[in-house]
Amino acid sequence: MLERHRGGEEYIAEVVDFGMNGEGIIKLDNYPVFVNNAIKGEKVKIRLTYTKKDYAFGELLEIIEPSPDRVKPICPYYAKCGGCDMQHISYERQLEIKRLHIERTLKKNAGIEIEVLTPISKNQWKYRNKLALPFGRRGDRVVLGFYEKQTHKVVPMKFCPLHEDWASNVIRIITEWANENNVSAYDELALDGFLRHLVVRKLDRLEIVIVGNGDELLNRAELILKLKQELGDYALYFSPNKARGNVILGDTVEFISGNQSAQDILGLKVKLSPLSFLQVNLDVMKALYDDVARQLDGYDGDIIELFSGVGILTSSLAKRMPRSTFKAVEIASEAVEDAKVIAKNAGLRDRIEFICEDAGKYMEELSDSQKKKVLIVDPPRKGIDSNVIEKALLARFDKIIYVSCNPATLGRDLKALQDIYKIEYIQPYDMFPQTMHVETLVVLTKR
Repeated sequence: MLERHRGGEEYIAEVVDFGMNGEGIIKLDNYPVFVNNAIKGEKVKIRLTYTKKDYAFGELLEIIEPSPDRVKPICPYYAKCGGCDMQHISYERQLEIKRLHIERTLKKNAGIEIEVLTPISKNQWKYRNKLALPFGRRGDRVVLGFYEKQTHKVVPMKFCPLHEDWASNVIRIITEWANENNVSAYDELALDGFLRHLVVRKLDRLEIVIVGNGDELLNRAELILKLKQELGDYALYFSPNKARGNVILGDTVEFISGNQSAQDILGLKVKLSPLSFLQVNLDVMKALYDDVARQLDGYDGDIIELFSGVGILTSSLAKRMPRSTFKAVEIASEAVEDAKVIAKNAGLRDRIEFICEDAGKYMEELSDSQKKKVLIVDPPRKGIDSNVIEKALLARFDKIIYVSCNPATLGRDLKALQDIYKIEYIQPYDMFPQTMHVETLVVLTKR
């Protein structure tokens, strides 16, 4: 075992594996060192930057023997920007890394040995429908960009290859407005300045949210005029956020100007609050939801969905399954209200009961008549709370469909379920190309 690094020791070694965040792993006398931008199979020169008892981090100094999977990143900001992990790796290899990551995590966290299929993918570039950037300062000018890796230093940027051209256009428009009107950027150390984040979602139109350190949007008239001249069809919102910390949006969002009419998502007329969650990759979301529908082919019973968000999965299933009724459970009130409007617009309101409640509390109240049905869960990264798992085991649903965005918590939850349920199907989806994140669909049936 190495002593704690004090002087920047340098080593030449082979990269023997990948870490869970896409970094390379080298072994120094069985002591793992994690190195960003290193690829398995490469011979590299590194400098240790930080060591602990059981592992260390290293800085890549030189690639002595490159991997055939190494490619040149297309983004000029990649070396500094913290938005992507894997642009230096060929896309085919990225998919294999994610597949193996899920396999290994399920074995480690749940003792489940199962062959995982290659993630289903669509476009590896220009796939994101949402942009969220912090404002920063460069001299006396306001800039927009992503945070540098492991810092809160803003890397100014003009475009992002994960978004279409609308992103660069909005970045230009907003920074021009801020600098022309002397609207200052927030400084999280000094706790002064106004502009904190820009959040944009692109569906049929651009929905723009300015997050500011104040009660109202400064210089709004000038911004409205600029948006009308540059964009035409848009919606502008303001979210006040005077709290310290890393939370992007404030608790409320105020509509300022533009068009708020419903937009089309998967054939549904959707009107979303900026506070409501929506998958950032609609092409992959559609493929995933189509797969969920296939797993329910021929089923005409009741379906309960936990963590249902704005109800797009629920409503899309209800359109395909006219003999089933649905209960959609979501704790965020804004999302529930959005979901009700979506279902009403689709003529599905009488077949879907929307419940604004914590998933665990709802499961505690589950009646016998609602048991032995299909349960769909699409939880956040933290996975399913233990009390929800416990109630699912007691209810003995005929089938559980689990949509996961985190292999680690997926493995933990499957371990808790495996005495009663067995895995019938597992298929990853590459919702987030160029990053280590991956979505996984798992179908469990009662033993």
